[in-house]
Amino acid sequence: MSNSKYVDVLNSSLDAIPQIKGLFTLDRNANLIAHAMKARKEDIIIVPATREEGFDKISISAGVVNLSGQKLIDLFNLGDLEHFFIKCHDGYIVFSQIDNVRILLAILAPDVRMGMIFLEIKKGLIEIIKKIPYSIPSSKIILEDRLNELENEFIKRSL
Repeated sequence: MSNSKYVDVLNSSLDAIPQIKGLFTLDRNANLIAHAMKARKEDIIIVPATREEGFDKISISAGVVNLSGQKLIDLFNLGDLEHFFIKCHDGYIVFSQIDNVRILLAILAPDVRMGMIFLEIKKGLIEIIKKIPYSIPSSKIILEDRLNELENEFIKRSL
């Protein structure tokens, strides 16, 4: 299955759940795999500068937040990451672990019912995406390694 399969799956979820404004799949190195966003003017997500630069910034920010969340989960020995969310004035950002390589980022409207969304993401969307093969492209920078370097540098400076 190709990138178009991801886009088809993401678009069908956007159509089925009006409170979802945008969906992104990315890997643990913050490589954007696919995305889908609402087309209606009032639902469009505005990204900085060019679309490509905006998507790069979304991917890297989401990757860092996801890895940071995973580090906290590991520190508190809470098991595997399933979902976590950020509540904002104008909506929510939900991170969901697809597998050990991929995450799903959902941008949601403020009137969403979170329990329903978590269920839909877990039972519907993630199960479908898991069936789409993916392997991480080789990269010069591994985000997790870079985050560990920054963490170590910060600890050294604070001692």
